[in-house]
Amino acid sequence: MSGLTFYYISVVLAAIFAFIFQRKTLSKSKLKITDYLPLILSFACLLIPLGFRSYGTGVDDWTYRNIFENVHENGMLSELQKGVLEPGFLLIYQIISLFTGDFQVALVVIAFLSLGFFYLGMLNERKSANYFLAFLLFGLMIYPYYFGILRLALTMSIAFYAIKFFLSGNRKIFNLFILLAASIHYSAIILLLLNFLPKDKLIDKKLRKYYIAILVAMPIAFMIIGEYIIPIAGERYLHYTNETGNGLSIGDFDKLPIIVLCAMFVKGISKKNKNYQFYVFMYALALVVSISAAFIDFGRAQWYFNIYICYVLPILIQENFKIKQSKVLSYVLIPLIILYGILYSATITSEKANIVYFDKYENTLINIGDNS
Repeated sequence: MSGLTFYYISVVLAAIFAFIFQRKTLSKSKLKITDYLPLILSFACLLIPLGFRSYGTGVDDWTYRNIFENVHENGMLSELQKGVLEPGFLLIYQIISLFTGDFQVALVVIAFLSLGFFYLGMLNERKSANYFLAFLLFGLMIYPYYFGILRLALTMSIAFYAIKFFLSGNRKIFNLFILLAASIHYSAIILLLLNFLPKDKLIDKKLRKYYIAILVAMPIAFMIIGEYIIPIAGERYLHYTNETGNGLSIGDFDKLPIIVLCAMFVKGISKKNKNYQFYVFMYALALVVSISAAFIDFGRAQWYFNIYICYVLPILIQENFKIKQSKVLSYVLIPLIILYGILYSATITSEKANIVYFDKYENTLINIGDNS
């Protein structure tokens, strides 16, 4: 079996098990440990390909391996002085290296943490989002980045989980999680802009001015970060200012149809799900970041917002299924959404994308891979 086939099978199985978990627990307010078994199986379907891959599958694997070995031999302070990685990620390396010098173990630990925070974040909308679609979209559109960009994957998952505290009004815990995420990848600091939103209901019409303010502030913040923060953030960030964007293209607006579709239903869904308008806003920020990145090379920050596709479309489908008149629309949309996810995954798993190389994939736990 090829690495790419293994990837697709794992993603589909993870989505199916997650959906089984949701269907079995949809009417329950309190869950028993045994209720989580299908979700644990879903988690395992993604952890095994990600954590037990042989290094070299991800674009940065060799770099991360070399740094891990340096931390194991010389301690994190030696690497911290070089400015190659953020202190939070080096600390994770330092803790792991106290027990082992095997980089494979580090891959498993980081994969476990990255997927773990995402799964915990998804529990926040267990009754609102169609889990099959949510986890399928994650697997097709977000998960491949977890193979290639370790720090950003972990940071993005932490930030995704932290939103539950933001929505509940616990800004202190939210900010602590964002600072934790920023200690692993400095780009997470951009999420502190959300503190400019008021603490009252996030679906009020009066909040439009706050949303617009953040939309305008985002590219300005990028320029300030590029001018003053990046030069002191370490050598791995220098290319963000040394390289510039190539201007706008049609591809930069690929999220616009989804945003328009969700906006058409946001008023009705927000009456049932108080967080939906905020999720659509977060996904809309991905478009703003994507367009800004055409001029300021800080495009990876959009993944803090891209991940909300795991909410906006699955919640839309789930709510439409509850309305007799909208069921037909859902049946039309589901195949289109899945097709979009498949086509998208094909672009980011190709060799040209320079993210993940499934043609080189091998698994150290089971006999999977083109070179096995």
